[in-house]
Amino acid sequence: MKKVLIFGSIGVLLYLLLRPSFEPTMLEIAQRYEERWGIELPEPQRFEQVWATKYAAHGDGEWYSVLHFEQELPTPRDADLIKITEKNDAIISGKVSRFIINTIDTHLGDTETHTAIREAFDNNPIEFSFGDYYFHKAENGGNDYIIGVYSKSQKKIYLLEWHQ
Repeated sequence: MKKVLIFGSIGVLLYLLLRPSFEPTMLEIAQRYEERWGIELPEPQRFEQVWATKYAAHGDGEWYSVLHFEQELPTPRDADLIKITEKNDAIISGKVSRFIINTIDTHLGDTETHTAIREAFDNNPIEFSFGDYYFHKAENGGNDYIIGVYSKSQKKIYLLEWHQ
């Protein structure tokens, strides 16, 4: 009886260790943003998770991701996307800066995490210029929000998500 339990336990353990993990496809990643935020994003060639809150409790946390594209995307026509101009450059710069500062401040008690966040943003700056686009969606009185910045020259969409 002991042998059956031992071999059964080993078999279950091997299954858990060797089973394939299913990574979402690029299309599924874009669809998840549409389902969650109602913003239609094109299918990227590559998804990069620059920063993510470890052990996010109840879905709370902060995420900084980048969608990479091989070619410049067609000019957006969605009413939710706002063209970056001289008049609103300070608005989007402020939103991005506030996200970075708030993310760092949320983890002030943890020096290692604080340093990792700073390095993530320093090594992966959010670059945009006039003629690029951004969007901002908020829910729950602003406690949950997403900021997206499309840089045409970089062929990237930077995504900043906050859930509290």
